[in-house]
Amino acid sequence: MPNDSEETIRLDELHYMYREFLGRNVLAPISRTKRLTNIVDIGTGSGSGRWAIEVAEEFENATVTGMDLSPAEPLYEVPENCEFIVGDLTEGLGFNDASLDLVHSR
Repeated sequence: MPNDSEETIRLDELHYMYREFLGRNVLAPISRTKRLTNIVDIGTGSGSGRWAIEVAEEFENATVTGMDLSPAEPLYEVPENCEFIVGDLTEGLGFNDASLDLVHSR
């Protein structure tokens, strides 16, 4: 897929459709009282990384990392607990074993 403003808009619109249809960003049966520490979004999108930003806002005590082949270009303010990295899933995640509480991919 291209990595341009049109694709960023398309990915954001797709994100909003999923969130509205599903009613939330995280579908896993995670208790809101459980203290998540590390969340990763695989294929965060070459766009704005909106899912990672929204989840970082929801789980303020967790570190949320968005990972993609190309850099994310957030259109929104990024919370301090959210970061974006460039990486290739086929080369491994680059996280320590058992260090992630939630892995998201769409």
